[in-house]
Amino acid sequence: MDRPSSFRQIDAVTAADDITRLSCADVLNQREQPVALFTPALLVTHGGFDRDPVIEFDALFPADAKEDRPFYTELQRDHEFFFAGLGSKPFIAGRRPINWDKRLYCISKSRAEECFGFIAGIAFSDPKKGFFASVFSYDIRIPDPTSFRNQFLEVTVFGVLANTFVATLEPQLNKPAIARKIHMATPNAGIEFLAAKKIVTVFDGTDPLNMRE
Repeated sequence: MDRPSSFRQIDAVTAADDITRLSCADVLNQREQPVALFTPALLVTHGGFDRDPVIEFDALFPADAKEDRPFYTELQRDHEFFFAGLGSKPFIAGRRPINWDKRLYCISKSRAEECFGFIAGIAFSDPKKGFFASVFSYDIRIPDPTSFRNQFLEVTVFGVLANTFVATLEPQLNKPAIARKIHMATPNAGIEFLAAKKIVTVFDGTDPLNMRE
């Protein structure tokens, strides 16, 4: 088949190594609108929540402009990770599982408070299993795995405080933040555990089903 007349042959590339590879931090800092970084992964991987809360927020509170919608960056290189211990989980059968260790969500800072308030307000319960949980948030700094200049990323983490465990992401020195699921004897033990780490939560140990009017 003949090539279309609009195609033309170009000279071979000889200086490919001169192209600068930007890190995640570089790309995000160059955006016209500042963004906030966050991960709700613990809700899904360790908390038993059955949907992506970011998709829920985007559907329930649509943005006026495309650039104000949440988005994500997902690492492609095998050796690069934002987090450790979250693993992969599919939401819909037949679709590609999400590797939560490689995914980081972003949203315009102008909408961050609205988005973060929605996710932090999630509470869920399974009466058949006697399980209930609430969400809390806190900020950590993680190494940018794409950076050659030891850059860091400021990330808001959404953890899970359940009546039987606490799920958190703990920062590590020059390593991806690692997921922890710490079992607790009582809901109050979980509240005290977070208080010792100076993490604020509105959870008072009550099953959210019992809080309905």
